[in-house]
Amino acid sequence: QSNRTNACGTVRINRKGLPSFKKKLKKGEMQSFHTNSLLALKWCDKREVSMLTTMHGPEMQDSDKVDRATGEKKKKPACVLEYTKKMGLVDRVDMQLSFSESIRKTLKWNKKFFFHLLDMTLLNAFILYRERTGTPVKLAVFRKKVATQILEKYQTEIQRPRRGRRTTDNPLRLTARHFPERVPQTSAQGSRTQRRCHVCANTTRRTKRRADTRFMCAVCDKALCVDPCFKEYHTLKFY
Repeated sequence: QSNRTNACGTVRINRKGLPSFKKKLKKGEMQSFHTNSLLALKWCDKREVSMLTTMHGPEMQDSDKVDRATGEKKKKPACVLEYTKKMGLVDRVDMQLSFSESIRKTLKWNKKFFFHLLDMTLLNAFILYRERTGTPVKLAVFRKKVATQILEKYQTEIQRPRRGRRTTDNPLRLTARHFPERVPQTSAQGSRTQRRCHVCANTTRRTKRRADTRFMCAVCDKALCVDPCFKEYHTLKFY
């Protein structure tokens, strides 16, 4: 009340701090308790309804419904009538939001809350836009136009990578096609010509050692043991 904000809503009858109401009310019967600023009310129509309000008294008012037996308008508590009227507007808003809401079940509660506020902001803007301009536009179309205008104003061009030579991240030995060939014979060694295996001498995955081999990769110009050095050199970045 210090902020001049009132409240009215339903409440469970077993909530702590509520007064003791009758367990069973007759149809149309009402029971109420109040303090200086708060009214607690229980009323029975088709079912029992419990209310708390800071803005109503216990008075009964005519409703839009008519009693078939008497032909007179049915009377309901003022807080029930106003709550039903205002909640009808809330339900209408919820229905409009449900058609194009951004919330997903997998999101955490804080993100759901953010997107709910965003949806509410767009709905309020949509209502004001239609009232000010009189343009008969649908909510989904309005949201799309807003998103398009925001992107047109704030979007930045995506820098596409330039084409050029391959970097050292993808050396030729890992990308081209390679086949083992015999090391070319020399006049000194003849058919027994061998060269030192490049992987065995430079490996970082096991103990380095000197190993001679008769095979090599002609594309890479590296002497390599057929197994496993040839495969490791052409498939591992760090052999």
